[in-house]
Amino acid sequence: GNMSPSYFKATDDYSNFYYHRPWARISPFFIGVIAALLLHAFKNDVPEVSRCKRIMDKIDQRKIIRLIWYITGDVLVVIMIFIFYFINNYPDSFSKFFNISFLTFSRGLFVLGMNLSVLPVLMGHNSIVRKFLAFDAFTPLARLTFGAYMVHPSYMLFHSLNTRTGEYMTMNAGVE
Repeated sequence: GNMSPSYFKATDDYSNFYYHRPWARISPFFIGVIAALLLHAFKNDVPEVSRCKRIMDKIDQRKIIRLIWYITGDVLVVIMIFIFYFINNYPDSFSKFFNISFLTFSRGLFVLGMNLSVLPVLMGHNSIVRKFLAFDAFTPLARLTFGAYMVHPSYMLFHSLNTRTGEYMTMNAGVE
């Protein structure tokens, strides 16, 4: 189909082939697995045995590499957040190639950016960010967020299967 990443151009194809399918989230999953393996190797492995440990030790020892990771990660996250302004306000301005590429890589790029920004912090650097993320008030919020994450698909399915009429969205909502 000709799917668009714009919320205003969402079709059934978008929901069926992109949003609900597990392979749409496989790249963020694998990026998270790789980040977890690298962090585990950094904290537990021996450099003589583990190539991952040697890579992580180089990152740990070189501030310039960590700085590049921070900047690259932050730029990726900001781009992936703010690009939606253009995608939603000018949905017909983008080619089919862009739409397919964006839908294919956007989630992975966002998660990659987050991992590049957070991994050095988890390695023990950037104490200001580390202290902020370790703030005790985040514990109940994290549990609440995880609970909502676990429950929301059931709620969405229950709600959509119990409506009498379909839901739709138009660009001219409220205009007579």
